[in-house]
Amino acid sequence: GLAVDGSETFIINTDGGNDTITLSDLIDSSYIIDAGEYQDGTVLTDDIDTVEIDGDLNLGTGPVSLSNVEIVDITGSGNNTLTLTAADVLDATDTGNILAIKGDTGDALVSGDTWTAGTTGVTGVDGGTYDTYTSGSAILYVDTSIDTTGL
Repeated sequence: GLAVDGSETFIINTDGGNDTITLSDLIDSSYIIDAGEYQDGTVLTDDIDTVEIDGDLNLGTGPVSLSNVEIVDITGSGNNTLTLTAADVLDATDTGNILAIKGDTGDALVSGDTWTAGTTGVTGVDGGTYDTYTSGSAILYVDTSIDTTGL
């Protein structure tokens, strides 16, 4: 369901299935998103919940609060930057602690935490190619088109 309070805060809850939530107004609105049921610990295989963001976002301090999300898509229009920490990934995901970041050339991923590169060239069910990174128990699958020099 969708609930809106007087301060332009949108509360979005989904339950089961593959859900896509598109956010395009990150200037004067804030969003609290709970994508519902958790995955089975694998990424991009079942019950995939995606949040599409058009614009730059700091996941820890920005206007979007996520939980039980599997994919953040920053493809949008233009060059977009997602800033996050390992704690942000743990807060945004379910028990699998896996977050996939989709994007395209010109998009960037930035973090103040130390991330260790893992497996490269992983193919998702969407046909995209991802590289993996870990920081503690947080796991990222990052579209190979995204600039990761900020990790």
